[in-house]
Amino acid sequence: YNEELANSMAEMEVKYESVKKQKELEISILENKLQEKQLDSEKSKSLKLKLLLLISSILALLSFWLFRNSLKSKLLLTEKNKELDINLKQNSLLLKEIHHRVKNNLQTVSSLLNLQTRASNNDVVKEAILDGQGRLKSISLLHQKLYQQDTLERIDMGEYIEDMGEYILKNFNYKNKKIDLVIEDINISLDLDTA
Repeated sequence: YNEELANSMAEMEVKYESVKKQKELEISILENKLQEKQLDSEKSKSLKLKLLLLISSILALLSFWLFRNSLKSKLLLTEKNKELDINLKQNSLLLKEIHHRVKNNLQTVSSLLNLQTRASNNDVVKEAILDGQGRLKSISLLHQKLYQQDTLERIDMGEYIEDMGEYILKNFNYKNKKIDLVIEDINISLDLDTA
């Protein structure tokens, strides 16, 4: 009986040891799988970190390149603006000089016509010269209006007509005839060629 008991105990011990070793083996396999998962997780984290660093580096380089190009564009734009300002000032100066010369030439022609009027005794000649002076004055007034405008695109014809009417009444002896100049509200502006 003892022998059977001893054999049975030995068998149970062997079974126990084999089950114990099998359980230890399963635990070891599970621990290995867990370690592999942790290793994969760390590799994944490392890969993600490397990818994030790469993307950050690319964005930093792109930002630097865009900033540099923006700075170059600003410098070029500033330089072009300075050139345009210089050209605008030169053109403005030339335009003022041209206006001044035209005004002087018109005044010279008007003075010459005045001298010619005084020198002539013929009424027909005097009338023709006065007619020429009137035309010259209309051109002169138009030029003055043009010169006083901020832009050369449009000319306010209401003021021009008013000034021209006063000139005609003043210089052609219509004062004695009691003519009243009445100009209704003329709100007309014309382009340079039409004027």
